[in-house]
Amino acid sequence: MDDAGDDGDPVTVKFGGFATYPEGVPAFPEGVVSFTFDDTWAEHASYATPLLAQHGYTGTLFPILSRLTSGNPEYYDTDDLKKMVNAYGMELGAHATSDDTHISVVGWTTEDYETELRALRSWAYDNGFPPMMSYAYPVGPFDEPAYTSVRRFFGYGRTNDTRLMSPTSDYRYAASALVCSSTLTLAQAEAAVDAAKADGLWVNFIIHDLPTTTPATQNGWLRSNFASLVNYCVSSGIAVRAAGDVINAL
Repeated sequence: MDDAGDDGDPVTVKFGGFATYPEGVPAFPEGVVSFTFDDTWAEHASYATPLLAQHGYTGTLFPILSRLTSGNPEYYDTDDLKKMVNAYGMELGAHATSDDTHISVVGWTTEDYETELRALRSWAYDNGFPPMMSYAYPVGPFDEPAYTSVRRFFGYGRTNDTRLMSPTSDYRYAASALVCSSTLTLAQAEAAVDAAKADGLWVNFIIHDLPTTTPATQNGWLRSNFASLVNYCVSSGIAVRAAGDVINAL
């Protein structure tokens, strides 16, 4: 940086003022946990949502829309979704219109991508659901054009890069999350809760299928692990909120 010189001409310096801002979100001084449920698995309706409700918790649902009418018993249907949203207070988020669009969005044209985003929001309106304000990038990755489009349509975008993050982070359209996959231990998930509480951070857990025995899919997590993690949040006293509620607290 160059030094300022004095050439003899008068100089006027004006200060616009000073301001302070809080380092964290006052609503979550001891961290916050979100449970986000991807891909329309039946256990989200039959098990996970009622369990959260027992403790006054809500989460965010990110369904693949075509699975709602597939007739496949592995997935919940539109009536189940209405019950979870309207009776249990779950947040409905946007994810993918079909299995064909449940792919990486990296490299999509802006026109094609925004057609998909409009279709997601239109589906919610046409089926009597509240507007979708949260979005989860299919399978996780994104690029700059996708990021820009998500900012136009939603208030929050979730990826899956495993970081814990501050609720005040500028990366609200690239929010991190921790996939509860078959390789994640319960101890690791509980450690993430501990870290969030200790440092006032936000941990998003991504839940897929919840089998009662050894997971058949890579992203499956034992139902007993999920129940134990929910109970761990209860005993720790950490706040548990839907992703959209965390964003709205900013």
